[in-house]
Amino acid sequence: MFRRVVGGWQWKDIKGEPLSKDRLSGVINKLAAYRGTTCDVDLEQYVIRRINGEKTAEVERANEALREMIEAVVGMFGC
Repeated sequence: MFRRVVGGWQWKDIKGEPLSKDRLSGVINKLAAYRGTTCDVDLEQYVIRRINGEKTAEVERANEALREMIEAVVGMFGC
């Protein structure tokens, strides 16, 4: 079953970030190989969050840790 999409299909989320395979959960990519499968509720919510450009709390924490690490390294070398 296919549904029409307002404004046509987009390869990015509502914030303009690409929704390419390398940026999506492996579970989503695995589903692509099995055309007759359907999503469970958790996976459906994941897809909706990704389309809406929302990050999970874990991703936000990881991004913050990365920013802090970069600041620390830059501070060590006086860059």
